[in-house]
Amino acid sequence: GGDPNAQLAFDEVKKAKTLLLGDAGRARHAKLLVEEGMKQGEAKFRKQGRGNGKTLEELQEIEVMRIFAQVEQKRREVEDRERKFEQRTQQQEDAQDAKERHARQFDKSWRKEERVDKRVGNWRDFASSGGTKKKQKH
Repeated sequence: GGDPNAQLAFDEVKKAKTLLLGDAGRARHAKLLVEEGMKQGEAKFRKQGRGNGKTLEELQEIEVMRIFAQVEQKRREVEDRERKFEQRTQQQEDAQDAKERHARQFDKSWRKEERVDKRVGNWRDFASSGGTKKKQKH
């Protein structure tokens, strides 16, 4: 159990990733990224007064590489978050298993025959004495 919104977001990212994994989807996405880089390179070329020493093609190539680097960085961040989420889930499951194991061991030791007999015997002794402790003289 966690935040239901986090699970929804995780599912959406997973669905988007699945769509992009297909060859056609991946190629279309790469083409869109290249086009965006070309536009940004051209805008930078015009903004810097005809490139400020760099050609239009150089600025476009730089922008395309920058966009792909950002996409790769985001992909790695998502993988890292997924890995950490899985580790957290595994740690929680391990902690729950250890807690249940400890509870079973405690219950098993609590129910050992000699201890039960001793506790029942102590109760019987107490009850047979009228429910009062015997005072010991020092």
